[in-house]
Amino acid sequence: SQKYVVDTFDALRLAVPRGNLKPYEPTGPSEHGPGFHLAWPSGPEDAAHFAAEAVQHLSSSDFCVIQLFAAEASFERALEEGSSPLVKYRSLRKELEAAYLGRGAVSKAAWMEALAEEKEDIS
Repeated sequence: SQKYVVDTFDALRLAVPRGNLKPYEPTGPSEHGPGFHLAWPSGPEDAAHFAAEAVQHLSSSDFCVIQLFAAEASFERALEEGSSPLVKYRSLRKELEAAYLGRGAVSKAAWMEALAEEKEDIS
């Protein structure tokens, strides 16, 4: 029987027979329970589609919940590191954006106006 490699959201990699597979459609986050808009892409070939979908969600609702493929311990460490009082998040000053992203970079960056207006620039 033909098997497919499946990565779970808990960072497990499984070989699953084709007959046991079915498409998964995420439910968006809601007041009724957890959910997400997008799963982090599994490879570079999916990056463009992922980016377009993320921008669509950000444009329509100012947020996008992304599901990662990682073990619970990774999330706990990230929460601990991100909650440190030593870490401060602020927008870059406009004149530093090109230096930060590089000249002629193929990446794109945009500040969400509602959030950018509330934050101080990094000095």
